[in-house]
Amino acid sequence: MDSIPLAMAVLVTSTISGMLGMGGGMILMGILLLFLPLEWAMVLHGCVQLSSNGSRAVIHRRSVNWRFLPRYLLGAVLAYALFTYLAWAPSKGLAFVALGCLPLVARFRGLGERLNINGFATGTACGAVVLGAQVMAGASGPALDVFFLGARLDRFSTIATKAVTQTFSHLLKIAYFSSILFGSILAVSRESIAAESMPFSPWLIPGLVAVAPVGSYLGRLVLDHLSDRRFLAMTRWVASGIGVIWVLRGVHLLMVG
Repeated sequence: MDSIPLAMAVLVTSTISGMLGMGGGMILMGILLLFLPLEWAMVLHGCVQLSSNGSRAVIHRRSVNWRFLPRYLLGAVLAYALFTYLAWAPSKGLAFVALGCLPLVARFRGLGERLNINGFATGTACGAVVLGAQVMAGASGPALDVFFLGARLDRFSTIATKAVTQTFSHLLKIAYFSSILFGSILAVSRESIAAESMPFSPWLIPGLVAVAPVGSYLGRLVLDHLSDRRFLAMTRWVASGIGVIWVLRGVHLLMVG
C-alpha cells in the first residue's frame, strides 16, 4: 500500500468525521477493504479511528453527554462477549453490504424517535448494535446515528458523545480482529507464516494515527460555521450516498465470488 495516498485519505475522512460526527469512517473502511485482507483492514481501520475519535473526544470533551455512556458500554461489552464466543468474521462482500445498509436503514421515518439514546433499554441496545456493526462492517457511524436522531442534542454534544462511544467500540474491534489474526497465524505452518504476516509496513500505523487528529481539528473549524439544522441534513445525505456506493460494491463481490 502506498502510504502517501492513504495518509491523504485518512486526513480527508477524519475531517469529514470531525465535521459531521460520522461518514469518514465508512469511506476509509471501504478504501481499506479494496486493498487489504478483511482482518488486517479491520485492525488498521480501528487504530486510525481510535486516534480520530479519541482526538475528537478531547477537542469536544466539555460537550460529552456522560449519562448515556454506562448503558452504552454495557451493551457493547455483551455484544463483544457474544462475538468472541462465536469467533466469526464476515466475507468482504458481506462487509461492504452491511457497511452500505447502515445509513439506508437510518433513513426510515420515525426510527430515530423510537430508538433514541435516552432510555436504558435503547441505550444498551445502541451499544450492542454498534459493536455488532463494527464486527460486521468495520464502521458503525450510521448505526450510532439512528440512536441520536431523536436525542435532541446540539451538534457539539452529538459529535462529542459519539466520539467517546466510538473510541471504546474501535478499541473492542481492534481486540476482536487481532485475536482472530493471532489465532490464524498460530494455526499455519512455519512455511506459510509469511503469507499470514502483516501486509503493510508496521510504521504505517503510527504515521496514520498521527494524521487523524489533524483532520479532527480541521473538521472542528468547519463545524463552528454550521447550524444544527444544516449539520443534520448534511449528515443524512452524505451517509446515504456513501451507503448506496458500498452496497453496490458488496453485491458485486457476492455475485462474482
